[in-house]
Amino acid sequence: MRVKCTVCGYSFDVQKRIPKDCPYCGRQNTLRRVKTAEEILREVDELTDQFITKD
Repeated sequence: MRVKCTVCGYSFDVQKRIPKDCPYCGRQNTLRRVKTAEEILREVDELTDQFITKD
């Protein structure tokens, strides 16, 4: 999973859980999960399937 610091912009991969503080700037509670292109495309595919099946 990819995470990014909302303060300094540093992004990195984590295996299990998101740490509390950024390893680059040291600020706490600034890390957020970043969606990968694959996840975004999967969501778009699911939404288009839902839209098509409604008609």
